[in-house]
Amino acid sequence: MAHKLLFAAGSRVALTLLALVSALTCPMQGQNFTVIHTFTNAEGVNPLAGVTMDAAGNLYGTTSGAGSGGAGAAYRLRNTPSGWGLTVLYSFADADCCSSGRMGFGPDGALYGVTGDAAFRLQPPPNATASFTPWDETDLYRFADWANGYWAYGDLTFDQAGNIYGVTRLGGPEDFGVIYRLSQSGGVWTEQVLYAGQNGQGEYPVGGVIFDKSGNLYGAFEWGSAGWGAIFELSPSGPVWTEHILFAFNTDGAPLGGLIVGALGNMYGTTSGLSDFGRGLVFELTPSDGGWQIHQLYQFSGCQQECYGPTGNLAMDAAENLYGATYNDGAYGWGTIYKLTRSNGGWTYASLHDFTGGADGGYPNGDLVIDSSGNVYGTAYCGGTDGSCPFTEGVVFEITP
Repeated sequence: MAHKLLFAAGSRVALTLLALVSALTCPMQGQNFTVIHTFTNAEGVNPLAGVTMDAAGNLYGTTSGAGSGGAGAAYRLRNTPSGWGLTVLYSFADADCCSSGRMGFGPDGALYGVTGDAAFRLQPPPNATASFTPWDETDLYRFADWANGYWAYGDLTFDQAGNIYGVTRLGGPEDFGVIYRLSQSGGVWTEQVLYAGQNGQGEYPVGGVIFDKSGNLYGAFEWGSAGWGAIFELSPSGPVWTEHILFAFNTDGAPLGGLIVGALGNMYGTTSGLSDFGRGLVFELTPSDGGWQIHQLYQFSGCQQECYGPTGNLAMDAAENLYGATYNDGAYGWGTIYKLTRSNGGWTYASLHDFTGGADGGYPNGDLVIDSSGNVYGTAYCGGTDGSCPFTEGVVFEITP
């Protein structure tokens, strides 16, 4: 039986609990799981943040450790007739430790991302030759002042003027993280803290932020006024941004990923269920009478012992079906990739792959990406051909329909 979701005081969201999910929990038939790359120490190890895809179908991502600089690397995977081939684009140094957000393409076509203490841009050198030349890395901003945020985390978002928006997990006046904007003037990037986490109002932002058509920002806190996370809105009025808690979770866990938006403006996210032995849920927020209404799409059943459920941001295909990862539950305790399919006004859950912690990997905590053919790509933190989790290098995987 689903747990009841409770309102926090001052919540601006109405809650609807609907029987939106069928009882199907078996693996989806016809899915093929393939490890397309196992990392080595020279390439960097233990990917944390998932992958991004360009128009040609190449994958881009980061590792969080090892590599020639000691703090992981940015890489590209190309699908060639002879198979997937990895190229290290840039190796991070210890001072950069460590890549903690998925890279994404900016308006200029360059890759942007964050390490723990910096936001960076990565692009090919202007005079690159036919043979490979390492890409140029530029630190746009270093989070050197703890009061203005530290440990940059999650995806970056751009507005139409080219300003960058993101979150830090820590720092700020109360050390509960910040939501920030980076703006460029004369080639120099400066930070503005839009909102700093506050005790009992919203703490430890996760997964980055997204815009609506009116210029409001939305995201998730791991902790909120009811104790287990919250969904927030930041609304601009001149230079001032005002925070509103749209919904605060009570017994259904803490978000460990941010939000995504569908074609109709509905937003989707997950909670990890840390308060309830691995349970968690997938939810949808829909506009309603000037506010937002939350619907529970699926609730996970939990683990034999305490563990993490859903992590990272959801992904959506062209039919607006949802895909996600759980960290260390599933049939073997090393996580799973799942799909929620729209069906007769509800949603049907299916497991696409349960990780074993061996050659197929384990702990798939990064974001997923889906190509136009419906193939799903992602990373697992550990495992691979060199041994079992947790003390091995990690993999990139493909799931084909």
